[in-house]
Amino acid sequence: SDVYKRQYQRRVHGVVGIERHNQVKEFLEKNQTSGSLITVSGGSLKAHNIVFLVTPVWMGGQNQEEDQMKSAILSALATCNAVKYETVSIPILQNGMNGFTRQKITEVFITAILDFLQNTDVNIRNIRLVSSDHPTVLATRDVLNQLQDLFGSTKSKVVVEQSAGGFETGQQQKTN
Repeated sequence: SDVYKRQYQRRVHGVVGIERHNQVKEFLEKNQTSGSLITVSGGSLKAHNIVFLVTPVWMGGQNQEEDQMKSAILSALATCNAVKYETVSIPILQNGMNGFTRQKITEVFITAILDFLQNTDVNIRNIRLVSSDHPTVLATRDVLNQLQDLFGSTKSKVVVEQSAGGFETGQQQKTN
């Protein structure tokens, strides 16, 4: 779990710079509970704010990690919805991040997002799932297409994007 924490902290530093990195690092040192989150300014990024979320580490499925991950994602979406964000970008955890397989993490992410959109009075109009890892983008697009057929349409648009970095805007690849 320390390995995953260091990977996460390196990504945070690369995305938001040293000042916000220290803010997030301090938060993570105090908050280890899955679903805990902090919102920081987007700084020079196109995003006004960034919500950082504590997610569970895969322990073989013995500790309800899928449910914990889904709950964490729902918590982040509820926070964004409550402050009336219209567009939310979510970096997709890559294969092996926190120990989840690519297939498992994409299924949990997409199911949580579609559940949220079906069962909530939604202010969010666009959800962008972004990754710099091409196989993760392809797997996410496949899972999204499969699950959208099961869930049906929503008022919000969900797209998968390839980007240079997890939070940057990349080339949009529409999936509906």
